[in-house]
Amino acid sequence: MKKSDLAQHLLDLDRGINEVVDSFDTTLVAAFQTEEKSNEVAELNYKAHKAMVLYVIAARINSLWTKEYDACKKQLDVAVYDVLGTSDGLPGETLELHRSNVLRFTKRQNKDGEAVSVTDLLNALARAGVEKDVVDKAYKMALKPKRGNTYYEVTALED
Repeated sequence: MKKSDLAQHLLDLDRGINEVVDSFDTTLVAAFQTEEKSNEVAELNYKAHKAMVLYVIAARINSLWTKEYDACKKQLDVAVYDVLGTSDGLPGETLELHRSNVLRFTKRQNKDGEAVSVTDLLNALARAGVEKDVVDKAYKMALKPKRGNTYYEVTALED
């Protein structure tokens, strides 16, 4: 499948989702009523209602699709592991882990970094003493490796 074909299908998906969202938005916005006498205050109340409608819709979509997105990443890892015996990325690199005749799956992981826990630093300072010249030694004792972020991407195989 060409990238342009995949992009068109995704645009069609977006259009369908937008139609359902717009319909639901219209229904909820139309339900707004107020007995407010002041047009200014009624307008402010309408804007607040509209913001709540948008929030309800966005929260629902986010909740549903965030869970699905996370589950899909796990499914990709399991499926690729079953094929290759691993689904790990490499720090600082983008790896193609699988491809079909239609799609390609790559995984990119940021370079590993380091982090310092304040608690570990304070404990190390206490163990090493509090003198100024010992702070550098205590800092190095508290330093731990930190794994970089991993990004998932599924794209069309052809341009």
